[in-house]
Amino acid sequence: MEEERWPVFRIPFGDGHTVVVVHRNDPDDCGNLYFVTHPEWGGWHGHLATISPHQAGPGLSWGELIHIAANPDLTAPGIHDPTVRLLLLLPILGDVDLPPEAANTVSLALTRTGMQADNASRVAEMILRNPIWEPAQWDFRAGSPLSGGEHAFVQGLLECTVTGSPRFGVQLAHGITQEQSDRLAQALGTCSP
Repeated sequence: MEEERWPVFRIPFGDGHTVVVVHRNDPDDCGNLYFVTHPEWGGWHGHLATISPHQAGPGLSWGELIHIAANPDLTAPGIHDPTVRLLLLLPILGDVDLPPEAANTVSLALTRTGMQADNASRVAEMILRNPIWEPAQWDFRAGSPLSGGEHAFVQGLLECTVTGSPRFGVQLAHGITQEQSDRLAQALGTCSP
């Protein structure tokens, strides 16, 4: 909890992308920030979610969460264990369309990291009912051409239906090209190669 040092977790995934989780140790505004980055984006980043008094989210659909957790980029520094990756990203999940196996997947991850099996199922259910975010639907709606900018229509990236999400009606990472956006969608597992 040192104010001068903010822990950072890197979760590298497909094609050089990384989810960066920053624990902000600011006594007046502490919380966790979730970004997606890529070395070719020239300093730009995509805001996935913020868990703090000024929260914004959800940041990932179930399919994206599972895809990122299961597909580490082993050539990049960061966290590669799929179980740990899943649990680090789980707080920014918000998806009304969870598959039947979701609770079992989370329960297994909890037991693999040391939780007693008899508690894991109950805790998994509580986590998936996530009181932080309103349950969201995710779809491929394109942004309005009236919003301006050359990237108004982005194919392949899911958008969140919750107005408090950074992924509501906007491109996930501002300032990137359409080709970079397409590569991000592929890395998130939301479009085919």
